[in-house]
Amino acid sequence: DVVPSFQDLTDDTWNFGKMGGYAFSHLIVEYLLHTYNSDALNKFIRDATDFQGAFQVSEAELHAMWVQYLKSRLDKC
Repeated sequence: DVVPSFQDLTDDTWNFGKMGGYAFSHLIVEYLLHTYNSDALNKFIRDATDFQGAFQVSEAELHAMWVQYLKSRLDKC
């Protein structure tokens, strides 16, 4: 299975549920809290386009790190 992009996770159609959007949304929040902190997550919630301001990385970098985190979690199973 493919990890959706952050843009995919903003989909407000029925496709969101079909692609596993709810589970992936939970997983990205889990990752952000594990890797950063609630202040960074709060800043991002207030402006979900400011990856650099909240996490000091680009959207592409954050996505790649999240995918790596998910893979490492799967390897432990």
